Formats: sequence, C-alpha cells, structure tokens
Amino acid sequence: MPAYHTRLEGVPFVPGGHPLEKKQLGADPKVLRLRFEPGFEDPNVCERGHVILVEQGTLSIELDGEVLTAEKGEVVRLTPGTRHRAANRSSVPTELLIISDLTEVAPV
Repeated sequence: MPAYHTRLEGVPFVPGGHPLEKKQLGADPKVLRLRFEPGFEDPNVCERGHVILVEQGTLSIELDGEVLTAEKGEVVRLTPGTRHRAANRSSVPTELLIISDLTEVAPV
C-alpha cells in the first residue's frame, strides 16, 4: 500500500467554494485544513466519507435534520453515504483537519 505525505504547516490559506471558507492544501488532495468564518453554512449536502479533527472553534454538522456539535480536540468520522453539511454557528473561526474519501473499515 502506498504512503502519502502532506505538509500543511506554513502553506497559505486560499479561498474555498464559499465566501466564508478558506482551504489549506497540501500534496495529497484528500487531506486539507479548512477554516470556516462565523456564519459559514454550507448550502450543499455531502455524502463523502471523512475523518474531521476540530483544531479550533466549534463545528456544527447537520445529519438528517439533527445537529452534531464538535469542539476543539474532538474527532468526527462520517462513513461514506452519510448525508451531512457543515456550519460554523459560533462567533469565532473554526479550523478543521479533514481527511476525505475514506472507505468503510470494519471495527476491530
């Protein structure tokens, strides 16, 4: 199995797909850091699998009409096919380390 190495430290943030979103991209497109400014609310529903580490602030994730809130230091794993969308409903920026497009792994 190949290994991928990505450096994000020192890489500048660039605009994302939403005016209140910025991205920090490394060599591996499946690993990135996102910054959501206060008031960010993704208009799109995503079904990709992710592991998300909240590095700063608070992340709200809408899952089938319910809201999951994750704070700094917490990790969320979304399995592929889970319909979700992200928001920053707090008054401070939220930063996330996100690894996307994971395949389901059986529990150990």
